[in-house]
Amino acid sequence: MEGSTKAVKKRQCGGGRPCRPLATLLLCALLIFPATSYRAFSQTVDVLIVQKPDQLVVYDSFQQSLASPQQNVLQSFVPMRILKYRDLLGDGITPCVKVDVEGDVFYLLRHENGHLAGRNDLGVVKLFRRVRPMNDTVEVLASHSIQMENPVQGSRRFLSVGDYCLRCFFDAGAYYVRTLGSHPEYGWLRLSPVEKGKSWQIARPEQARVDLPPMIRDRIAGRIKDANLAYTEVYSLLTAETGKLFPAPQWEIESTRSSLICTLRPAAAASLYPQAILALSATLRTYVLGTGFDVTMQGNTIEIKRP
Repeated sequence: MEGSTKAVKKRQCGGGRPCRPLATLLLCALLIFPATSYRAFSQTVDVLIVQKPDQLVVYDSFQQSLASPQQNVLQSFVPMRILKYRDLLGDGITPCVKVDVEGDVFYLLRHENGHLAGRNDLGVVKLFRRVRPMNDTVEVLASHSIQMENPVQGSRRFLSVGDYCLRCFFDAGAYYVRTLGSHPEYGWLRLSPVEKGKSWQIARPEQARVDLPPMIRDRIAGRIKDANLAYTEVYSLLTAETGKLFPAPQWEIESTRSSLICTLRPAAAASLYPQAILALSATLRTYVLGTGFDVTMQGNTIEIKRP
């Protein structure tokens, strides 16, 4: 981010004033997060899972070191949707893999031979090609009827009635899922269509009555912090170019037991950057998939609460 800001050259309009499109273009680049974070899923995708993702060399969407909330996203065996396997960092030299993890874009460093950096310390690494992505929630209706298989050992355990699982993708007759709750796990489910309505069913989002986990609250706070930093850098650049003070818009978060309310101040900024707010809202919506929470947007406010 810092490098891209320094690389921008001043452009002059009539009277020696900086061109207004400069601010608009910068805000689009910094605040409208990558379209892959919120566009509709493709019919098939390639997915990577890693047993020890904390051993990866990872950079965020701005190609900077990860902040703590983002590090929490990379849990053991979290599915990472590959956006571009043979990509390069901004220096045009360093090879990497560009991935999407539940709405966040990351860059995983790799070697020229194609292996991920830190490969010997990653534990089990699996690549699934051309799998069908999912984003719905399954409710278990009967105990001792559905088993979840561990991604590594292949060991299985029975799920209990009332358990909820977010289906991530489908491959070779099984669903890769994440259990919902304060201690999520990843694994495989085989769901017989004959047993639908008996041992399992598709749950409506409002049925999955789980609390918004602290990890998701932290991710939302981290994304809001990123947006505020981006606004601050852009408006600092404008101030430096014009010699006039341009106060940067900032998001504020109000947290209650049942909701999060994000408000952009001053309110007038909402009319200047509606696409940035829309993109942010869409990204936050990916964070709460399967939790029973919804994201609504009105004016300068984004609210995360149960419907």
